[in-house]
Amino acid sequence: MEVQEQINYKRIAEAIEYIRVNFKEQPDLDDVAKKVHVSPFHFQRLFTAWAGVSPKKFLQFTTIDYAKSILKDGKISPGPACPSGRQYQIGPLNPSHILQQAAGGAVG
Repeated sequence: MEVQEQINYKRIAEAIEYIRVNFKEQPDLDDVAKKVHVSPFHFQRLFTAWAGVSPKKFLQFTTIDYAKSILKDGKISPGPACPSGRQYQIGPLNPSHILQQAAGGAVG
C-alpha cells in the first residue's frame, strides 16, 4: 500500500469510528471532515470511494441499526408512547420515526 493510501485508510477508519461514537449528535459532513483534517468536498469523495456509501448514508445506517436494537431489545415500543415513560432520542428524532423514514413512511 502506498503512503497516500495508508493515510487515506487511517482517515476513513478514524471517520468511521467518529461517526459510530458520535452518531446520536448527528455530526454533519463538515464536523467529520474537520476531525480527519480534510475539506468537506474531499472527505465526501474519499469516504464514498473507500466505504462504498456516502458519509450521510453511513450515518443513517448507523442510526437505524441503533434504533432497531432499541426496539428489538424491548426497551420501547414502535408506537409514539414509550411504555416505561422514557424518551429515547437519536439526534432530532426518536427511533420509531427513524425507522418510519427508512421504510419510506410518513412521519408525523
